Amino acid sequence: MKDAAIKSAEIYGVAMLAGVAVLPVGVAATFIGKDSVREIIDASFEHVYEVSLEVVKRMGTITKHDASNGVIKANINGAMVALQLRKKADNRTEITISARKYMFPKPDIAGGVLYQISDKL
Repeated sequence: MKDAAIKSAEIYGVAMLAGVAVLPVGVAATFIGKDSVREIIDASFEHVYEVSLEVVKRMGTITKHDASNGVIKANINGAMVALQLRKKADNRTEITISARKYMFPKPDIAGGVLYQISDKL
C-alpha cells in the first residue's frame, strides 16, 4: 500500500509539472495557490463579469452565477471552476479563478480560462 501511495504521488507531481508547462504564455497572472490564478484587469467590473460569463458558457456548463457578488461557477473539461470578481479602485477588477478535478488542483484549466477572458478583453 505504501509503494502505491508513493507511486501515485510521483505521477501526480509529474502531471502537475506538465500541466503548468502547458499554460498559455500570454497569461501574466499570479499563482496564488495550487489551483488558482489571479489577475487585476483594467476594465470595469460589469464588463469583466459579462465577458467572463460569455467565455465560461462557451467553454463549459455554468452551474451558478451571481453578478451582485461577482461569482461564476462552472464545469469545464470535467473540472469544477470558480471565478471570483472584485471591484478595485480606478475602474479595475481583480479576477481569481480556481479549478479542481477529482479533488486535484488544475492550474492549467484555471490559466486557460483566464487566458480566454484576457483575450476577449
